[in-house]
Amino acid sequence: MNGFRIDDLQFAHPEWLRGLYGLPLIVLLYLLRRRASRLVVPHLVLWEDVLRARRRRAPWRRLLVSILLQMLIFAVAILAVADPCRDTVVPEPGHTVIVMDRSLGTAARGPDGESVASVVVREAERLAEQVAAEGTVSVGILADEVMPLDPGGPGRSLATLPLPEPAGARDIAALVRSTRSLVTPHSRVVYLAPFRPSDAELTELRRAGIAVLGAGAGTPNAGIVSVRRTEHGTLELRIVGEGGPRTVFARGAGDRVPLAEVVPTPAGTTATVTLPAGVGARPTLELDPRDGFPEDDLAPLVLPEREGLAVLVVADRPTPWLDAFLEGWQRSEGRLDVARSARVDSAAYRDLVPRYDVVVLVGLELGLPLPPGRFLLLGSLAPDLGVARTGAAGGAAEALKTRREDPLVRALDLSEWKIHRMLPLEARAGLDVVVDGSAGPLVARGVSGEARFVMVGVEPDPVASTLPLLPAWPLLVDAALTELGGVRDEARPVVLGIETAFRILPGESATLESERGEQVELVPLPDGTGHRLPSRPGRYRVVPGGAGPESARTIALAVLDHPGRPGAAMSTSDPLPRFPTRNERRSLRVPLLFALLSLLAAEFLLYTRLHSD
Repeated sequence: MNGFRIDDLQFAHPEWLRGLYGLPLIVLLYLLRRRASRLVVPHLVLWEDVLRARRRRAPWRRLLVSILLQMLIFAVAILAVADPCRDTVVPEPGHTVIVMDRSLGTAARGPDGESVASVVVREAERLAEQVAAEGTVSVGILADEVMPLDPGGPGRSLATLPLPEPAGARDIAALVRSTRSLVTPHSRVVYLAPFRPSDAELTELRRAGIAVLGAGAGTPNAGIVSVRRTEHGTLELRIVGEGGPRTVFARGAGDRVPLAEVVPTPAGTTATVTLPAGVGARPTLELDPRDGFPEDDLAPLVLPEREGLAVLVVADRPTPWLDAFLEGWQRSEGRLDVARSARVDSAAYRDLVPRYDVVVLVGLELGLPLPPGRFLLLGSLAPDLGVARTGAAGGAAEALKTRREDPLVRALDLSEWKIHRMLPLEARAGLDVVVDGSAGPLVARGVSGEARFVMVGVEPDPVASTLPLLPAWPLLVDAALTELGGVRDEARPVVLGIETAFRILPGESATLESERGEQVELVPLPDGTGHRLPSRPGRYRVVPGGAGPESARTIALAVLDHPGRPGAAMSTSDPLPRFPTRNERRSLRVPLLFALLSLLAAEFLLYTRLHSD
């Protein structure tokens, strides 16, 4: 009975306490007890020794002890009948949900090499043992979502469970959403956070009634949290964290070039760097030396203006004049990505279209409409192109008129373009004719469904026309490929990072299309400021919500999205919420009865062994 006080006592039958007024009666009875009487004995010598021993004792002491014992027996008996009791506050049992942070940042390691994730597991075990006396306990982990854990039996250590590797974002909104219903008077949620959530996240957690407890931290960490492309073509890096000086390197195309020296600070350090041409179109920025969380020491970039086009040539016979142009185009301007380009015949091209920036169709008359993509048609036809064939046999033709201001024909001299063989064609509504001839459109552009195309009415062969021999030929193909591949200055800023929310413009859907034609659905951010970008760097096309493909934006990503990255350590922890309590009345009658029996035994011994009156 810790903290016992007399004024905490209550009595079930307080009326019996009036019996304590009878204590003076015990003294009165002793005063009125029977006096010693005359006793006749046969011989005085037999009593001499006994009388001598009794005379040595003090009669008043025996009397006092006997009176006190009997008064105490009387008082304890009265108290036992009155039934004293005490009201104590007893906590009611409840359920505790412990959520361990298992986001990517907990992979960081401390000076002893132990990961923060291991420290969090150990702290969860300690807390589970501490609260086990208050009720039941369950454990879960948080990364991109909350996942419950099954220990598999009482007493089993959490460290022995097949825990997933730290990965993903630390989604506080998912934690609140998943556990809000578990916060009740008889259930509480405890979030073990090795790194301090933002002020907004802490407010959201506490508003939901979730207690936040600190659970260790790793070594000082710093990382690249955002990279912004400036108007001058330089890159502006923002590095946040703690630790000593670091060097920013650019690695790519076999080169590793130092760019800047930085000293990270918790408020953020900005460094402006210029990427050398030798690192290529897909360099990686890196901080050296690496710290306990190397994931945010790397920033893979995509520089679309340095990338060549991936071109697929589709032809059923050799195309030497086109091949010669592409080879020279690569050597002189580096505009062709040789590694990603290819050549196939017409039977196998449709499934390959999504992998390439531009598909060149040479001398083909296709039976099916063009699939979604961007096409350069050289003496080729397909259904639904906005141009139709009007005759079975081809013959000589003549170029009649042109729009000289159009980039496709800026150097074309119609008088030098001799056409020996051309199929008769007819332009239909929607076709933008740039050069018209006596047998139909010679150069045009248009849209067919989700296919965008530029067409030349003759094949690139001197047998068909003199076009491949003219100075205007390479300029025409260069302009067509550039137009179809996209002027990718609109992709800036190249890099979108953790502090950037991607905003969908009017007329666009929340869907990106990768270079391979894969559809990526964007996830809205919890705060409604935009959408979370995919974690794989590369070039993407924003899928329009209804407009034609010519209006689609092309963006280039090097996503530095590490929402679970290590942050500042938790300096304070919230107190554990307490479960409701109830008053429990405990009777003291049993202890008093034991005390009464003990006192009666003492009085009996005093009477029988010490010869008390």
